[in-house]
Amino acid sequence: MEGLHCYPNILNCDTIGLGLTQPVYEYFHADNGVFTGRSITAGYVYRGSIPDLYGKFVFGDFIAGKVWTYHVDGPDTVIDDHTIPLGIPQQPFIVSFGRDVQGELYFVDYVGGKLYKIVPWIPPTIDCNGNFSEDSIDISREFSSDSNGNGIPDECEPCCDVAGDANGDGRANIADVTFIISRIFTGGAPPACNDAADANGDNTINIADVTYLIARIFAGGPAPVCGTTGI
Repeated sequence: MEGLHCYPNILNCDTIGLGLTQPVYEYFHADNGVFTGRSITAGYVYRGSIPDLYGKFVFGDFIAGKVWTYHVDGPDTVIDDHTIPLGIPQQPFIVSFGRDVQGELYFVDYVGGKLYKIVPWIPPTIDCNGNFSEDSIDISREFSSDSNGNGIPDECEPCCDVAGDANGDGRANIADVTFIISRIFTGGAPPACNDAADANGDNTINIADVTYLIARIFAGGPAPVCGTTGI
């Protein structure tokens, strides 16, 4: 078995008679074309000092370098991605988790050779791209580039050539709608230009920009404008 599936991929394999215990959760290698992961690294139920994590099972992916929590809320299974809020360094190869006597968790980066402790999240003071991480940390960990070395991530620099063009292909169309949705709800790639993605000009990239672009494309609504999220 691999997850809930027969492995190798054969039909009618015995998943019951062998006395196997089925996993409670699995994920695909990709979700709507966005890479998810390939190798689960199991962790622990968190019993440390971070309220948002307490009582949740913390686990990661060796290949993707992501960290999630799993918990049950009534009839629902809840999976939360904590990779960005926890400030996880750029794509560590998470080979193992550890736990100390206080219930705090650690993970090991197999390739980088470092041990990291999971600590409470401190809201960033300067977060121009809205990814819950300090801009200086984004740059130092190469989440964001800083071509001119001014300490501002490139995606936050004024850059609006085509208003509404979130994906940077030189046009404002339905592809930009799906791009912004992916960014908001699944942590997809950051906009090529934040100012352009802020289609309604309210200085925030959110679902309102999606509805604004849809109204423009399908109902002849107002034209997109360039926001000032990067200033």
